[in-house]
Amino acid sequence: MLKNPPMDSIYGAIRNYYKTLGKNDQLIVYVAGHGDYDKELLDDGFIVCADSKSVEDDPLRNTYIQHTKLKKMINKIPAKQILVLLDICHGGVFDEQVRDNPVSRITNRNVLELIRTNAEYTVRKVLSSVGLEPAFDGSAGKHSPFAAYLINVLNARGGLEGIVTLTDIHALLQKASLNETATLKISPHLAGFGDNNPLGEYILIPVDEKKN
Repeated sequence: MLKNPPMDSIYGAIRNYYKTLGKNDQLIVYVAGHGDYDKELLDDGFIVCADSKSVEDDPLRNTYIQHTKLKKMINKIPAKQILVLLDICHGGVFDEQVRDNPVSRITNRNVLELIRTNAEYTVRKVLSSVGLEPAFDGSAGKHSPFAAYLINVLNARGGLEGIVTLTDIHALLQKASLNETATLKISPHLAGFGDNNPLGEYILIPVDEKKN
């Protein structure tokens, strides 16, 4: 966990995963913080780091993490399945086709068959709390709406099926967005990137804590 990290420490962590993860690994990258978007010259989104300068002092965002660069770096990590969760303003810009959001659904196949079949596919997914617009932080001292719903669905541990899919998480967030109020704002965006196989699904399997 990196708290209020400078830009170099984030890049360093990604490089470490590139060097240490293998082809059978899964990786989740979760970013909660501030985001920025330049729709003019750069036409890209950015993650604001602890040492990022103001836009006035750094109009080209050289002290920010650019989505395009981050996407290429994460895609090169050799893990078989990678999920990027972005709880930041303009997070959906990570997907260049942010306005196009085809939703995939899993079938009623046996869970073990689903997992076995899915293991063949390379997965690169990004799920953001919003698209182009600013993200809502929530009440002071509490989780953002995005984080709160994500924690709830993970705590359910997959219910009777015993698995949690990214499609499940996205569907819950979409349902939550229908109840938008002044204190809750979620406009979830889900997409693939890089070497993602559109047939693949990111699947989480709850495990029991190891007993000493």
